[in-house]
Amino acid sequence: MKKLMRLLAAVLALTMLCEMLPLAAFAQSDIGQAVTAAVQNIEEENDIAFAGGDGTAENPYQIATAKQLVAVRNDLAAHYVLNNDIDLSGYSSWNPIGDAVYSFSGSFDGNGHVIRNMTIEVQTSDSYLGLFGYASGAKLTNVVLEDATIRGTLSTGNHQVALLVGKTSKTTFKTTLSDCTVSGSIQLVANDTSLAIGGIVGQTEGAVIENCVNRAEITLAEESTATYLYCGGIAGSAWSDISACDNYGKITGVSNASIWVGGIVGDGGAVSHCRNYGKVSARSNLETYTVAGIAGRAAVYDSVNYGSVSGYSPVKHGGNAAGIAGQDSYNISNCYNAAAEITSKYGSDYLDSTAYRIGCTNNSVSDVYSLETTKLNGSIPTTDLGNFRRNGASLGRTELGEKIKELFPNDDPFSGMEEEPSKEFTFGPASKADNFNFINASDPRFESMYGINYGFSKSSYYHLANEKTDQLLHGLSPVAKKSILKEINEEWGGSCYGMAIVAALHYIAPNRIPLRSMTSGESESVYELEAPRLNQETQNLINYYHFMQCLPTAAKFEKERASFCKKYPEEAIRDIVTHLQKKDPVAACLDTHEIVLLDIQGEDDDSYTISVYDPNSLERHTLKLFKNSIAGTGIKIAYISRTTTELGGHNYDLIHCYMTSDAEDLKVMDLRNYFQLDDNETKATWLDMDFRFNGWMSAEIKVGSYTITIENGVITNYSPNLTTDLFVRHIKRDTPEDTTPVSEVYLPQLTDSQPIEMNITSTGNNDTADIILNDSLLSISTDGPVKLTYDESARTVDVKADDPTAVSLLMTQNTVNDSWPWHSWAVDTTGTTTLHAELDSEGLHLTGDGLTGAKYATENADTEQTSKGTINVQPDETGKTSVTIINKNDGDTDDTEVKGEDKAEETTYTVTVNGGTASPAKAKEGEIVTITAEKTDTFQNWTVVAGGITLENENLPTTTFTMGKENVVITANYSSGGNITPPSPGEPVEPVIPPSDDGGTGIVMAIGAAATVAAGIGAIALMPVKVEGKVELADHTALPGAKIALLQNGKVVAQTTTDANGKFALKVKRGSYELTAAYTDANGQLMHKTASFKAPAKNLTVTF
Repeated sequence: MKKLMRLLAAVLALTMLCEMLPLAAFAQSDIGQAVTAAVQNIEEENDIAFAGGDGTAENPYQIATAKQLVAVRNDLAAHYVLNNDIDLSGYSSWNPIGDAVYSFSGSFDGNGHVIRNMTIEVQTSDSYLGLFGYASGAKLTNVVLEDATIRGTLSTGNHQVALLVGKTSKTTFKTTLSDCTVSGSIQLVANDTSLAIGGIVGQTEGAVIENCVNRAEITLAEESTATYLYCGGIAGSAWSDISACDNYGKITGVSNASIWVGGIVGDGGAVSHCRNYGKVSARSNLETYTVAGIAGRAAVYDSVNYGSVSGYSPVKHGGNAAGIAGQDSYNISNCYNAAAEITSKYGSDYLDSTAYRIGCTNNSVSDVYSLETTKLNGSIPTTDLGNFRRNGASLGRTELGEKIKELFPNDDPFSGMEEEPSKEFTFGPASKADNFNFINASDPRFESMYGINYGFSKSSYYHLANEKTDQLLHGLSPVAKKSILKEINEEWGGSCYGMAIVAALHYIAPNRIPLRSMTSGESESVYELEAPRLNQETQNLINYYHFMQCLPTAAKFEKERASFCKKYPEEAIRDIVTHLQKKDPVAACLDTHEIVLLDIQGEDDDSYTISVYDPNSLERHTLKLFKNSIAGTGIKIAYISRTTTELGGHNYDLIHCYMTSDAEDLKVMDLRNYFQLDDNETKATWLDMDFRFNGWMSAEIKVGSYTITIENGVITNYSPNLTTDLFVRHIKRDTPEDTTPVSEVYLPQLTDSQPIEMNITSTGNNDTADIILNDSLLSISTDGPVKLTYDESARTVDVKADDPTAVSLLMTQNTVNDSWPWHSWAVDTTGTTTLHAELDSEGLHLTGDGLTGAKYATENADTEQTSKGTINVQPDETGKTSVTIINKNDGDTDDTEVKGEDKAEETTYTVTVNGGTASPAKAKEGEIVTITAEKTDTFQNWTVVAGGITLENENLPTTTFTMGKENVVITANYSSGGNITPPSPGEPVEPVIPPSDDGGTGIVMAIGAAATVAAGIGAIALMPVKVEGKVELADHTALPGAKIALLQNGKVVAQTTTDANGKFALKVKRGSYELTAAYTDANGQLMHKTASFKAPAKNLTVTF
């Protein structure tokens, strides 16, 4: 019936449109073609033959292909069975089977097979979403969904969403959902809508749900404004029986109004013999919340919760969080809570709300027990918990484990739970100590003069492996990525935040930092880790967590917590002290420096004496935490055991921000786990306006009604009174030997786009100023005073200076198009007094003096493709140059070219190569010339005889250079043979590929074309690029398993192993490197070859 109705609807639409348009015009129209295609698709579905069966219960239709699965919607009352695994990746957005008018009422047996890669891209008006949209009296059994995804935005109306079936309704026959398992994710923004969402079913009444498992993560975005929300791992709203079901997925519910969230069900009838292992959290932006480990609201029997539970509302309507069942649940019997923590907080001042280990109910409760170490609002209660029915009897792990095994005999109840930290944070030299055995410094004199192990090597950028950089920045907008990459690529100035967070995390929750899973696998404690200057993996671990503070959610948390510390210092102090009294460490930010507060050593009338782990020292230190902090100033402290000199000239007197082991704080502390245990970052960018200053520059910012003054890198004045809007953040420059200021100022985004004006005075010593908005990033560096005006909406930049000044600009935007496919553009000028840059659909327009000879570059963040060049257009009679950099679509790739008025005739120069050839043999200034040696087997190097040019690599038989303003003469040097000497390995980094002296045949490297960027465009040039190649024997047999190491200045910066085809691929920053390839031959002898090259590079071939 339904297929006939669909066909009829399409024909009616076609008929109506034919009456509106002449037939010929309609046939050629997009609408006409779409309707025709729809009719054809329906006819094709109708023609699909199943793999067998006749659709009866005794002989169901057999499904073996994706198209046959699609055809289920043609007969919604029939019976079906899978006889093959199905991959739905060919469908960009799956159309659910069944709706409210024509629901699925047959049976569907998964038969042990798997349906993979279902994706549903949500449309705002979709009501019933899942593999099945709507079912009535149906039977769904043995269905397995893997890597299923539902994502998008829902607005207005009522919606029921789940991976398996959106909604089931009550008929003469109950719908049965049994032995089904789903995995993947549901990621939604819900605006002004009522929503029921679950892993197995969104909403159901009168159904039977049994033996089902959810492994999918369900997330409602923080900006969601749902009017009602029912959210659970198995079912959102289910006035039905749910039995023998398990949830492993993390459940996060967000609503503007009332909300019911549970690990198994949000709001339901009866739940029995179920287990929840996932973290469950709820946030109501305007009203109350009800959240629990098993059920937000339901009767619960014979069930166990292992997952931590948290609830939050920014307003003081309150809420409740519980281990088993929330408020108004009418029966809880024979249930056990084994969660690590239950948290319930409300209001901007984070007051504790009701949190219970079992349930928020005074109804029938019996035989309920809880783990004695379960924390309530951040602490383990030391007094009587009060109402037994709400908190249950406290048991140790052994006793509670025995009770759980009575319900679930095959369980190992506490195998995955976090171990309790030691009772005291210990310092070395004990091997199992909790501090690092090195300090946050890069000066070798600490070791030579004082015997202190310094941790880092002084570097022009922070070392963080490319794969870890990609992991950290995954899912961020191009603007956010570029902003954080700029910080990673700045000169190393300390990693105190990373050191403090890793030490605190490993102490609080050691399972989150499983050190034995690192490559060496020999370290059980932080103290046993090698210093980052000696071990690349330690360096990655620390710097990864160091830059986690820059992620959008972490930055938002820091702003809110810093505001809380400033407005309500007494409550913040009480929170800190409560944790320290239990020897529960607190990570604390002292403006530019991160430390860990450990415990309370003493107390007097006006202060607490606190012991401290400071990454700048190997010893335990102490500070005073004053009780009389005044609102508006923050949390007052004073170091006792360290002088201002020892603190690198800083006078730390305030705690700016802090994080405890509470669930929400811990989530931010480990926002995107290094070992990929979980990922809590859901934002792509920041919501504030961000001004960042790196160095000793001074500036005045004017935007809207705001004025902010920076003097020598420090904020000195602002108007009007911005105490409620202004947020200042300092990062990175925190070592004893480097106190260069790095300051950030956050302001709310303006509702109306207004130009930003900045008067900048730079020291000329690599100072930079960044403007970071929702959709763009603008960075400027100058060697003198300038006035900058930036209009984001118009994409215009104006720079003016009284005297000729070198100016470098970098802009990044989130969106691109075919005419301008570049997320970033950069330009370096010299001697500029006026510069105007404007980006529109035609290209990048540049006008001003100092542009002739300027370098420019562009970059696409998705493809990592870059383009660069030199502006050779001559100035007009007024001294100004006007050019437009346009995109030149060249085949399958993009490139740029410069167009300008009055482009001067350019001179052609000759290239003479002795012992080789040049292409082209004549070239204009700025053109790329390729030279090739006549012989590669005896080639040694090149000598530039005349022309003043610089070769890309003088040691390669094929290389390039950029033509200058004179004729060029180059000579190829040959020898009768010889070996290339391996470089010194420098300081060891495990695993290092050692050099040997065994000689051997020469190395053959063939370097293909790769994009490079002008050296002057530093911000883009520092982006990682690819190095690809292969390792083979002389007979071209591939060498799998060969060790590849890239060295720079004698230090390994990247390493990998060749795959089964002998191929390798790495990412490094642009520059010169030495590549070492090594393998062990059949005789057990280590063979290696080494050669120099410049990155990026493709088609590198290493031949043994």
